[in-house]
Amino acid sequence: MTEQKSFNVKKVAVVSHNYNLSNSHGHQDFAEHTSRIHSVCDGEWCDTLLYSLFTWDENSPIRRNHQTIFGELKNVRCVILEVGNKKTPNKFVEVWLKEEERPRIMSQCFAKSSDLYERKRDFIRSIPKRIVGNALIAICGESNIVNYIPSNGNFRDEFAFNGELEARGVRVVFNPLHDYMRRHEMKKKRAYYSRNQRLVITVWNMGRGRESSIPWTVFYNEANITTQVREVLPQIKGRLDIRIGIVPALPVMTSGYARSAVILRKTANEGVL
Repeated sequence: MTEQKSFNVKKVAVVSHNYNLSNSHGHQDFAEHTSRIHSVCDGEWCDTLLYSLFTWDENSPIRRNHQTIFGELKNVRCVILEVGNKKTPNKFVEVWLKEEERPRIMSQCFAKSSDLYERKRDFIRSIPKRIVGNALIAICGESNIVNYIPSNGNFRDEFAFNGELEARGVRVVFNPLHDYMRRHEMKKKRAYYSRNQRLVITVWNMGRGRESSIPWTVFYNEANITTQVREVLPQIKGRLDIRIGIVPALPVMTSGYARSAVILRKTANEGVL
């Protein structure tokens, strides 16, 4: 598994649902409805689909293969999903690329800021394998790779994670979650990762309770631009809980070069804010 430079993310769809509801197979996943979901996103000219986690039950009778994922889609080139359910001990993320017959497989290294140093180090070492073109995938609690310091509002980035993003030309960070993270500092961390015109996209399942009414956030250049995400309805009978958000196609998403090679110009009319 190596860095993929031939594909750069341009337009993203995020997909969520209520993970307490079962489909006709008795599974609390998306598998039964992926064909319709992918068709809707393809019609919106999206090239990348980011699902909330617990995406595809490993016991689902619906086969996970290149044909199932892409079929006759014209625009979708990348689908990011997780295999496993709430009780699965060894869940893993699959990144399906239209140009590759088999998925790239990634596993979560750690979940909390208090987790062992060695697990965080493993995540940093895995960064080359987490990069797909101009994007990087951080699974659920791996977004806790930095610590927020409430006393001064700064961040302790002991692994120089943001420096890694800059050096490797990462313009988009995908951070799919299992469910809603309530701690207030999570949004601050997403804003931190979005510095220097980077897009940070997070999506989670609904159903935990005491959660946001919108199951995703998008940060760009330290600003929360979630309100710019346009929601579309997949119109799946009996599943009004399935929600799709179309993330604005910002100019920064079209390039995958290291920022150190570019002179940034900050003018009043740049950006999206």
